[in-house]
Amino acid sequence: PFWSTLFENVVDLEIRYSGVSNRRTPLDGHSFLDMTAFNTDGFDVTGKNIYIHDVSIWTQDDCIGIKDGSENVLVERVDGTCMGGLTLGSMGSSINRNITFRDCYIHSSFKGIYLKFRRK
Repeated sequence: PFWSTLFENVVDLEIRYSGVSNRRTPLDGHSFLDMTAFNTDGFDVTGKNIYIHDVSIWTQDDCIGIKDGSENVLVERVDGTCMGGLTLGSMGSSINRNITFRDCYIHSSFKGIYLKFRRK
């Protein structure tokens, strides 16, 4: 599997009233078996002036991934169940600026917020 959605190098993006369901089982939670379903992210974005709100996400990896080089991102009112939670950063080494997560409910997760840093 691969990311459910990827919006790359966008400007002025709004994702609202949307949902992603990428489940391995109908159980309300995750097991160690689910840890093998990498890259089943819900919404992955990179760019400027991004607003994600009022979304519901069930994945086996990250709920929302704000990738490297993003600026002015607001994520709010998320109802999510995922392994990786709300993720900031990726495999690169660029800088993110002005990223806000607020009023997000992440349940049955191994990580609520996941910060990925790499050395240059």
